[in-house]
Amino acid sequence: MSDMHRPLRTMLAACVIAAIWATVGHAADESPWSEDIRSAARIVAGSGKSNDAQLRAGVEIKMQPGWKTYWRYPGDSGVPPSFDFSGSENLKAATVLYPAPHLFTDETGQTLGYKERVIFPLSRFATAGWQTGSACA
Repeated sequence: MSDMHRPLRTMLAACVIAAIWATVGHAADESPWSEDIRSAARIVAGSGKSNDAQLRAGVEIKMQPGWKTYWRYPGDSGVPPSFDFSGSENLKAATVLYPAPHLFTDETGQTLGYKERVIFPLSRFATAGWQTGSACA
């Protein structure tokens, strides 16, 4: 793993865990931005059908000019984003979905990823005891 990518991965993992704890599972909710000098991330929430245990949300990342984050298979170099929901309460599972990436070519080869802004959709499943309008964290 490149030292250049370690701060972004660490910040992303910390933001995801912190934001999941603070996210409420209904439409138009979002956590505060968690920022560092290269990027910022937050959770944006949406709801599924009424009385549906499946909730929808996303991890939104915005990057400073010149920075990028990678797709699940980054290509010739790069480290894919990792998401850790193990510290979350009242969350049985969270599946991260990846939007179609862009192809970047430079002197090191070709990579797949995102520049400027991306939302990684999450499909969240609440544990037993979840109530509509309660925190799914």
